Amino acid sequence: MGISELYIVKRDGKREAFSVEKIKRAVSKAFLAVGGYATDDDLTSILSRVHVADGMSVEEIQNQVEVALMAEHYFAVAKSYMLYRQRHTEDREEREKLRFLTDYCAASNPATGSKYDANANVENKNIATLIGELPTILSYEIVQSRVPYDDLYSSKGEMLVPDFSATISRLQTEIYGSTTVNE
Repeated sequence: MGISELYIVKRDGKREAFSVEKIKRAVSKAFLAVGGYATDDDLTSILSRVHVADGMSVEEIQNQVEVALMAEHYFAVAKSYMLYRQRHTEDREEREKLRFLTDYCAASNPATGSKYDANANVENKNIATLIGELPTILSYEIVQSRVPYDDLYSSKGEMLVPDFSATISRLQTEIYGSTTVNE
């Protein structure tokens, strides 16, 4: 399979044709951010360490780019690249929160406006019902960030975590102080 036939999985789950040019642009921007310039030789040495397979996620590829930058001793560039990724992650999270608030405000009632509790037992939306949603959003985000669901299964669907139930129980205890969320 040629590189032009590879597809990657974006964060929203959509598949997109792999583009090595996107990696080159991102790495070049990271070099520029620290006052440097990425030569063709620099890009070639970095890209030689990145191995893309059909169906890989954007995150997996970006993680490899970080490792490749460090392996080539471009530590300041790697840090710039990581900070850029972190800023974009935070921006995505903020957009999601804003989208939630906009959807909630536009909904005809709290149940249809609730992302987390469609059985909300209230008739009118108000600041109190919105405030009631906020801890749920935060808890959901904490769990999502603490449990690497993408890493639980291989690209072939095989479970990588041998004792999934024990892992979830451990994480629930760590996050909530017990193995049941409602205690």
